[in-house]
Amino acid sequence: MGTEIETKFKVNSPAAIRKRLIVMRARLISRRLEKDVYYRCYLKTQNAEAIRLRSVGGKYIFTLKKSSVGPKGRIYKVCDEFEIEVNDGELFDSLLRRLGFTRDFKKEKIRETYKYKNAKVCLDRLPHMGYYVEIEASKRDINSVARSLKLDITKGLSDNYMRLFLHYKRTHKKPNLKLTF
Repeated sequence: MGTEIETKFKVNSPAAIRKRLIVMRARLISRRLEKDVYYRCYLKTQNAEAIRLRSVGGKYIFTLKKSSVGPKGRIYKVCDEFEIEVNDGELFDSLLRRLGFTRDFKKEKIRETYKYKNAKVCLDRLPHMGYYVEIEASKRDINSVARSLKLDITKGLSDNYMRLFLHYKRTHKKPNLKLTF
């Protein structure tokens, strides 16, 4: 378990972000497709931000994100994150459904993950929505990395991709759109 602090930025030029990351000497860790299934349970899951099973590179990772106590910020998302690797994703999905969880939402993204000093910087491409930069670090380090990437911290987003996608669907009047490639 760890506390996760992150913010996202909508970006129009992924090439410019990649160039800045090179200039900063950020190290590319991976570029891969991530497929997520989010679950809902009939039981109240207190402060649960996300219950997710992620498939990436032949591995499965189960995650529970629990909102931290206190008011939700507009720029930074702060939550406790519990993650475990799962050997058999299909069996684990079956177990979750037997426990009363239902599949609620599917999301796919192509994620480029970079390491820069104490920060994890991700350049994400999402279907229909385009590109986002997600910075995970301390608030001070997020601010510093955002400045280096020429991103305006006041435009940082604390919402998760599911909320951003629901807003996108409403704004563009496309209620049947899916967040998959």
